[in-house]
Amino acid sequence: MIKGFSSFGFDGKSRLYSADQTAAFAAGFGAVVPPPLRARMKGILDGGDLSVLIAGAAVIELADWVKHAAYAEPVARADFTVRCFWAAMVGRCRLTR
Repeated sequence: MIKGFSSFGFDGKSRLYSADQTAAFAAGFGAVVPPPLRARMKGILDGGDLSVLIAGAAVIELADWVKHAAYAEPVARADFTVRCFWAAMVGRCRLTR
């Protein structure tokens, strides 16, 4: 291996992965999820679930996001900047459909 480069491999589905990235994820995941919970999760979570945990959902329900958005102050919901943000998100969602 060339110094400064990671070792790469392919999984069974021909996706490129980095051993260094996998090890870093495992270490970080292990730091925030206690071992008993990790043991229980092995039979529950699959690769797709972990992908959503790492990268987020491919489709975001905008109405759900608006409904559950938290603001530092209640009046912030009506703030001009916040309204512009949601208007931009609505426009973006329409473009991606």
